[in-house]
Amino acid sequence: MELRKYQIDAIAALHTDLATYDSSLCVMPTGTGKTIVASTFIDEFLTHHGRAALFLAHREELLTQTQEKIRRTTTRTTGIEQGEHSVAGLLRPPDVVIASVPTLSKERRMQAFPPGTFSLIVSDESQHAPASTYRAIYEYFDAYKHVGLTATPTRADKKALGTIFEHVAFTYDIRDAIEQGYLVPIIRQRVIVQDLDLSRVRTSHGDFVDGDLERQFINEKCLHEVVDPTLRLAGTRPTLIFCPGVRHAHAIAALINTYAEQTVAAAIDGQTSKEERPKILHAFHTGELQFLANVDVLTEGVDIPPIACIANCRPTKSRTRYVQAVGRGTRLSPGKQNLLVLDFTDASQQHQLASTFDILDGNMDLEVKARAEQLSDADPEMTATDALDMATSQLADEKRVKLIAQTQFQVIEIDTLDLLGVRLRPGRWGGIESTGPQLEMLTKAGIAHPERFDKGESHQVISAIVQRREAGLCTIKMAKVLAKHGLNPDVSFAVAHQQIDFIASRRWNLSPQDREIAKQLGGRVAA
Repeated sequence: MELRKYQIDAIAALHTDLATYDSSLCVMPTGTGKTIVASTFIDEFLTHHGRAALFLAHREELLTQTQEKIRRTTTRTTGIEQGEHSVAGLLRPPDVVIASVPTLSKERRMQAFPPGTFSLIVSDESQHAPASTYRAIYEYFDAYKHVGLTATPTRADKKALGTIFEHVAFTYDIRDAIEQGYLVPIIRQRVIVQDLDLSRVRTSHGDFVDGDLERQFINEKCLHEVVDPTLRLAGTRPTLIFCPGVRHAHAIAALINTYAEQTVAAAIDGQTSKEERPKILHAFHTGELQFLANVDVLTEGVDIPPIACIANCRPTKSRTRYVQAVGRGTRLSPGKQNLLVLDFTDASQQHQLASTFDILDGNMDLEVKARAEQLSDADPEMTATDALDMATSQLADEKRVKLIAQTQFQVIEIDTLDLLGVRLRPGRWGGIESTGPQLEMLTKAGIAHPERFDKGESHQVISAIVQRREAGLCTIKMAKVLAKHGLNPDVSFAVAHQQIDFIASRRWNLSPQDREIAKQLGGRVAA
């Protein structure tokens, strides 16, 4: 199997990290191949370090999926330790033991393996790693390296992953995966449920109480206010519905079938039998069912690429919970152009709910998020990334105009990296000091404090400067002057020269009328 560049980078980063640390974390979005990365890394690690590897997962579906992917990507032997399945005590134990955490954390099952059995432990969905069941396993075994895989490196209960993992080796952002074509774009529509009142829902541990949410959603009017728009907006898209409770999930599925006058929906919850659950999932996967309602049981461990709509009938304040839900629908699939996310909320919109924009930027300014939501509401066909970019641009423009209007001679600091369009990312020379020639070139180009960049970052900035020169644009110093005065910094040298001469003639203080004249000067030079 041919690996993608970011997967190769992740594997290399883990090897480098574990040469220094005993434990390391790999953060990648759902659908970008964390298990493929882990399988390849396990294969390479065992080649050099021997013994066996232990792959930990907490859901049954993850065990069989992992075994299949290891078999497809390596020649390593595998075995499952879960329930009635056991590999402990075999004359020829497998290279990779794929174990259920609830099973292996039991003292009797754990002690069937000598403490030094494994040279490597990999914890899938490692946001669960601080739990006592995981810790019991980590404390029993010894002399091993530890890798954690997760799409959501934060926990609702605030227990830090830093208590388990010493370092983050690699991070791949969901926005990068979308822009590079490895996940589908996301479009989002907010649906107002008039008979829903979130102010009557209690909050516990930073999120809504499920029981209170279900009591709000289960009333007859709310059910119809959810099902009707879901059917209309989802169209023919395979749709996964997240519900706050078992009664609500089954009520939603039943009402959808009533509307459709045929069985197109089913519900699945923690009490669904082991025999029935795979049948329902298979029917949904193959398209026999279009809608599947669930109660937080399909947030992890389910790989159904055709899902093209997420109906979020479980409003949440938790970014982690929201990311897990939406991540079920971001995978690529033939004929699938994007993922539609339906966010159901009340009319007041007083609560700070997690949304699609939190997925794309976990540290987003609330003002940017609010503007992006407004843009998305106004244009339901706009992708979330476009709405976020437009919101950021609009607010930046408004802030610049406001500053110009309020100040006379105040110097406005311009971010050089923004001018260059550079988003610094970990590179092959990350952590290595910049070279003398790099620092000299950055200084001459007008980059302040170039020593703050490492060698890889300096390379990225210098490449952007060179591209700017090749495009015939003005220097960075000139671009800063233009940007400080509210003019377009991406103009030719000749245009910039004439505009700066005009700014100087106005004693470096442009009125709104002067600014329009400066823009026209640029237009004449360009012509």
